[in-house]
Amino acid sequence: MKEKRKKRFNFFNMNRDGKGVKKEDVARPPTFLNFFKTLPRRFNKILSLNILMLGRLPMYALLILLVSYVFYDQGSIFSTIFATVGTLLGNSISVASDPALGTFSGVFVASGSMSGNTVNEATGTFSTYMSIFGQAIEMPTYSVLFYCVIIGLFLFSVITWGWQSVGCTYIARGLVRAEPIFTFSDYFRGIKKNFKQGFFLGLIDAFALLILTVDFCYLYNNTTSILLEIMLWGISGIFIIYLVLRKYIYMLAITFDMKILKIFKNALIFTVLGIKRNLLGSVSSIILFVLNIMLGIVCLSFNFIIPLILPLVYFIGMSLYISAYSVYPVIDKYMIEPYKKAHSEETDAVENDE
Repeated sequence: MKEKRKKRFNFFNMNRDGKGVKKEDVARPPTFLNFFKTLPRRFNKILSLNILMLGRLPMYALLILLVSYVFYDQGSIFSTIFATVGTLLGNSISVASDPALGTFSGVFVASGSMSGNTVNEATGTFSTYMSIFGQAIEMPTYSVLFYCVIIGLFLFSVITWGWQSVGCTYIARGLVRAEPIFTFSDYFRGIKKNFKQGFFLGLIDAFALLILTVDFCYLYNNTTSILLEIMLWGISGIFIIYLVLRKYIYMLAITFDMKILKIFKNALIFTVLGIKRNLLGSVSSIILFVLNIMLGIVCLSFNFIIPLILPLVYFIGMSLYISAYSVYPVIDKYMIEPYKKAHSEETDAVENDE
């Protein structure tokens, strides 16, 4: 009885000894078919990796809310997300009484009123403001404490974004290589070896994601001319390229000793060279995301909310593993293997973790 109980609690121990690495796992190339063959042996580590990545949730939540706000009037899942957050965390703004919207209130009260977030009548100036700011006037209002918590979580996410990324990428790379993994200690080992560079990479990455998201949101709501529409398509293309490029950033940082500018340069090159694996990895992540969304919609239709927490258990870690599985072989093919052949006696000096 005691042995069974000990084994049960040992499942949650991130640093417990595993079953070891099978010879066939090491020899298998990172192909599409081998991904599914090796996944069952690595899934337990992916679950542990997911726990370490939960610190990213505030940043992900902010990006999701921005996108949901932009597509709010499109209905479907976007309006559901934004409306749910507004209902749970805030109250609808009353234009005539909220001092924060005094300008709108003064213009509006002169000739109309608002009831249930629906404008019955308004002056031309008010209509102009609405056309500029879109649905910003319908956003919920929150308490000071709520804003303090959100700002605190946001700052925590931005400051630790790079450290979380290098630590988790270090583990994901080990899984792809089929190396023995001790999740908790390897996580901090990856951070320690890339502490300074990881911090600055995280700042660049976090603000790049936020800026690109905000730019997309603004242009989407203001495509009033051909020029702005061209800019919208341009920023969309840059956004897609960056989402692929950033998969290589942290992998290069933990694998090689190079400057930040060179990391981004090589990441851009690998984005082109590894286009097939990049496309397959991106499609796989999208499919995984869509399946989770569909599961959530089905569960909500039956008022069954327990499965909605399942993505928090595995989704983030699984997405990172898919990313590492798609990008590391490209780096290995074009940088690691050629170097090994040219410097067979100095192979250990290439990787900063060896």
